[in-house]
Amino acid sequence: MIGASAVAADPTSLTSDDPSASAAATDATATPSTAEQSAAVAGQTPGATTAKATTAAPANGLKDGTFAGPAVTHQYGSVAVSITVSGGKITSVATTTTSVDSRSTSITSSAVPTLKSRVIAAQSGSISTVSGATYTSKAFISSVQSAVTKAKA
Repeated sequence: MIGASAVAADPTSLTSDDPSASAAATDATATPSTAEQSAAVAGQTPGATTAKATTAAPANGLKDGTFAGPAVTHQYGSVAVSITVSGGKITSVATTTTSVDSRSTSITSSAVPTLKSRVIAAQSGSISTVSGATYTSKAFISSVQSAVTKAKA
C-alpha cells in the first residue's frame, strides 16, 4: 500500500477510481502532518479545504446593504438606480425614471426590466444596452455602476 506521504507528494495522480486514494483516506495510521497533505489524500487541491471552511468575503467584494447611484439625465429623461446586496450578491435593482413624452415612457418601461435582470445575472454594472433604448440603457448603466462602486467601498 502507498504511504500517506507518497500519496501527498503527487496529488494530481489521485482520481475517484484510484484504489490507493480511498485506501489512504480510510487508513487510520495515515496521519498527514499538514492541511495540504490531508487535502491531497482526500483528492482535493491544496487550499480547497480552507475555502470551504471559512466564510471569506465574496469574490466580487460587495458589502451588504442598499446603494444608490445618481440620477443620470439623457435627452429623453433620467434614470436613477439603487441596488440591494445581500450575502455579497446583488439581489434586487430598483429604478426611478422620468421621461419627456409618452413614447420615451414606453421605451423606458420596456427596457428597464431587461436591464435589471442583466445586472442581477452579471452581478455587476458591466452589462450590454437594450436595442432601441440606447439612451435609457447608457443612463441606467452609468447609475448602476456608481451604485456597485459604492457597494465595493
